[in-house]
Amino acid sequence: MKKRKIRAAVLIPTYNREAILKICLSNLAKSRGRRFFDIYVIDNGSTDQTRELVSSFKNIFYFREPKNLFISRAINNRFFNSHLSKKYDYVVILANDVLVESTTINNLITFMTRHPSVGVSGPTHYDWLINKRLNKGLLINPVTSLLANKVPLYIKSSINHFHSCFIVRTDVFQKVKGFNHVLYPMIFEEPDLGERILELNYRIEPCINAKIRHPIELSRTKQQGSNYTERENRLYNSAPKAYLFFRNRIIYMRLHTSTINFLIFYFVFNPAIFFYYLRTLDSVYLPYVFQGILDGTIFALTKSTDFISKQNKNILHV
Repeated sequence: MKKRKIRAAVLIPTYNREAILKICLSNLAKSRGRRFFDIYVIDNGSTDQTRELVSSFKNIFYFREPKNLFISRAINNRFFNSHLSKKYDYVVILANDVLVESTTINNLITFMTRHPSVGVSGPTHYDWLINKRLNKGLLINPVTSLLANKVPLYIKSSINHFHSCFIVRTDVFQKVKGFNHVLYPMIFEEPDLGERILELNYRIEPCINAKIRHPIELSRTKQQGSNYTERENRLYNSAPKAYLFFRNRIIYMRLHTSTINFLIFYFVFNPAIFFYYLRTLDSVYLPYVFQGILDGTIFALTKSTDFISKQNKNILHV
């Protein structure tokens, strides 16, 4: 049987991010070994010129959803409805504000081919403007729910996800039925996926020689030394993010930690996290934050996916 040459599908969900997506695609198109992977842009109903932008590139496929379904559902729709598992060995999930190096995608594919027991891998993450390494893999603390964003080189037993860019085996993604897009339309969708893949006894390991730079932000300019300022918190720049950040944090902890750890988190750390972010919160988003905490709490008590699905329709309109 002839071996397939095209090994991976790179899926890039996007919504009204034309300018940043242009940088992402222009860079990705220069990748070495481009013949080994296909690129798919999944447009979540953008109202800007995303379609025209994608059409200006050769050999980049375009899918459009009728409205914004958020990241998880859009990816699931295209993965399962387009039967990508029958076409490719791997799927690379790539955020639209990521800059990959010329060898990143190929290095990820090679790493997965050489390590069949690894279900998910991801690159080393750098800040896109300065040569500052951020992480080689991520872990959520099972008591505090806080992200361990800077990790040592060898952490095979303590990674549960990558964000912004990762590669997953298509058969594994199929086994876990993709993202849980009901509970996690976006935010915490990646660690939940990682937890479920770990339950299948696959490993999650970083591909050290693959690198990304993230996030691309048009408003930032390169500054040196003490003049450099970290990017501002972006959690509350939309109502869905404000709602899902607090709702999904509670849901994740309820599903993936012990009862005692969850209780410590809920009564100690969750209030502390709320008050910490309160100072950066635009008051217009406060009702969504409180609704998120309420809905997360109801799920913690009932584990009712039907309730969350109903709230997705009521609040997120999906």
